[in-house]
Amino acid sequence: NKPGTGSLSTPGDMIAVSAARKIILENATALQPGLRQLSEVAGLVLAEDVWATVDIPFYNQSSMDGYALNFGEWQSGTPLKIQGEIAAGSNGEMSLLPGHAVRIFTGAQVPFGADTVVMQERARIENRNLIIEDDKLQPGMNVRPRGAEIESGELAMAKETILRPAAIGFLASLGVTEVMVYPLPSVSI
Repeated sequence: NKPGTGSLSTPGDMIAVSAARKIILENATALQPGLRQLSEVAGLVLAEDVWATVDIPFYNQSSMDGYALNFGEWQSGTPLKIQGEIAAGSNGEMSLLPGHAVRIFTGAQVPFGADTVVMQERARIENRNLIIEDDKLQPGMNVRPRGAEIESGELAMAKETILRPAAIGFLASLGVTEVMVYPLPSVSI
């Protein structure tokens, strides 16, 4: 390399890593975090812990399409009457009547009084009666309990997390709309 070109010409021109680190730290300024909308934080770094303010799921939730029932009231071979249907995203709360089952879809709220969901492939309907054909059905099967993913008050995301799409989606599911983040650094020579 030619002298004066800015390139290192001999191994003697190099400095130790510790000296380079010292030079960088002496010439760098700390980035001040700021509050930003969740839609603007992709790739940024979280500047403070985020705590859950709600349970996820918000309610006992069906993990598949099928029929919700009260396992303790069901007897193998005894049909259950179909009470109605609960779609995913529906707002209505339903209470299960004794001796009944409710058609339910993945993600829907399990009705009050029900604690188990039998897969639709393991049941059949005859004259509006549900015949369960699942000899391995257990209490609580196919139900995600309220707060199973995260409970209100738990640490949802730690400070210094890089906000990638999955992290942003998770924060949005908690109802978070803005977060404290560090801005992108700017480098100059």
